[in-house]
Amino acid sequence: SFQTITVETDEFQTISLQLPAGKYEFSLSSTPEEYPNIPTPDEEDCYYHCRPLKWAQMMGKVAYCCSKDDLRPAMTAVYQNIGQAGAAEFVATDGMQLAKAWCNDFAIEPDESSVSNNLEGQEHILWPADAVKYLHKFLTDDPIRVWLSDTHIHIDQGAANFAFVKMDAKFPDYNAVIRTHHDQTLFVPSSALKDVLSRTGVIANKLMQQAEIRLSKRD
Repeated sequence: SFQTITVETDEFQTISLQLPAGKYEFSLSSTPEEYPNIPTPDEEDCYYHCRPLKWAQMMGKVAYCCSKDDLRPAMTAVYQNIGQAGAAEFVATDGMQLAKAWCNDFAIEPDESSVSNNLEGQEHILWPADAVKYLHKFLTDDPIRVWLSDTHIHIDQGAANFAFVKMDAKFPDYNAVIRTHHDQTLFVPSSALKDVLSRTGVIANKLMQQAEIRLSKRD
């Protein structure tokens, strides 16, 4: 059954909580007026809609490659590139490894009663690693709207609103290190490759965490 908790305050910023088990009092070290203003998106800002499950799936495919080096803040985040057509790509790298994933139908059109997407050209987002972990815990199954203002990233989902400060950093040119023309092609079942790397990873060097693969032509 539910129990009633009574909250009382006075002019001295003292808060009193009356609980069924007793009473607890504490004082605030600052006034409500000192609390920083909560940023709100502008209707003219760019925004798009997507499904949280798709967002989480794309983040999960690349986030493990984020760097933990605070001296390179851009590489501690997940980079997202999204266009007007709704296609998006996600990239993360720590300088030693790089993961890239893309989705052609990432952004969705909301219901007719909602506001449609408002994207102008290509938009680039740096998602802080902490923000990704935080949103993974609190987002529900309802579609979300992502606002892109000059200073913040805003996420709206029903009555819940989240805001993160935009990172003032430049993500490295990842396309420069991804080869586009290959003279040899090898097709390997993903399950077989995963099993091999899992077995060799048990004794891989803790510093490098690398495994060497040697290939040879079949007779």
